[in-house]
Amino acid sequence: MLLNIISLFTGFISICLGVFILFNKENKSKTNFYFIIILLLFGFVRFEFTLETLGIISTNINPLRFRASLGLILIPVLYLFLYKLIKQQAQSIKDLYYFIPTISSLIIIEVSPSINLDTHKYISLFYFSGYFLSILYQFRLYFYIKKSDFQTTKYLQSIKTWTLIVLFLFTTIIILGILLLFVVENKIQIMQNFYKYSSFAWLFIFYYLFKNPIIIFGEQYLIKNIQISKKEDFLIWSLIANRKIETKDLPLYKNCKENIATIIFEIRKLEDKESIVNKEALKIDFLAKTIQIPKSHIEFVFKYHCHYSANDYVNLIKIKYALKLIDSGYLNTKTINSLAEKTLFSARTTFFANFKKFIGIPITTYLNQTGVAPEKYQSYLNRD
Repeated sequence: MLLNIISLFTGFISICLGVFILFNKENKSKTNFYFIIILLLFGFVRFEFTLETLGIISTNINPLRFRASLGLILIPVLYLFLYKLIKQQAQSIKDLYYFIPTISSLIIIEVSPSINLDTHKYISLFYFSGYFLSILYQFRLYFYIKKSDFQTTKYLQSIKTWTLIVLFLFTTIIILGILLLFVVENKIQIMQNFYKYSSFAWLFIFYYLFKNPIIIFGEQYLIKNIQISKKEDFLIWSLIANRKIETKDLPLYKNCKENIATIIFEIRKLEDKESIVNKEALKIDFLAKTIQIPKSHIEFVFKYHCHYSANDYVNLIKIKYALKLIDSGYLNTKTINSLAEKTLFSARTTFFANFKKFIGIPITTYLNQTGVAPEKYQSYLNRD
């Protein structure tokens, strides 16, 4: 009973998640449409089958029960989902070509009286094996032969992990399909067990999705969301070049244009890591080494997609960190001198100058306006 309830729950979540992504206006350009189909289709089939198993409904509305051969359509859908995920491509009208062999086979199976059950089985097995071997080849080609391309950012590494998870699910579905083709007895029991125990795999998939929302929302949406999420944030980055790219930089632009959003996203994540900003200035050399991106690409992003020079950017991040410390009560027990040192400024005067430059007012005025011990703020300047 418990396993059936979990299966029902995962089916419901799958449907809800598919509907949510479908109507997520922020991310239409980056949505893998086949992912939505899989979520809605598998969610519906699981939900309907579990309701019937529990005796809640008795009417079978699953078309696969009446025409098992329709399940062949799922193979190119699964294949295209994984293929587009690996290649990081959007769907196109050319994808319809992948369905022509499957539809042709379905017509032959359903219309031709000369096709017997054994022939049907081996045609299905051929499709299972062909598509599965093809996606394994694509996976090996893209993630291992070209593995250096996917060691550049944590974002791309998360996509690789996500692909492995879905590939595992694809494998279990292939195994289920083969069992249903060649096992004559207990097919219903096989299906019931599959839905019960695969629920844990789906729960893990949902956990991974919610833990890595970039897969659902897209990196550009997250960049925008991060930039407006905190009061002390500044408009630092732009996904669109803030000035015309110079002729001499065009070759470099061609090399890094596909990774610009990813580079910005990775830098933004470093900005929010206190364990880094209180020890390291986010200079270009450090960013290139940490993110594992060529230094020239970082320099290009700063030149055309950052509203500050590289030097001003470093000082701005220090001031942002200072604001965070002030907000957390750092000056209740520490001095401004200590705050300047904590934020890696070489001198108190440099800290004061940069604070006024980016915030627009002296730090003492800021402390007074924000109510940080306003009657004592002058003593911070002299405290030992």
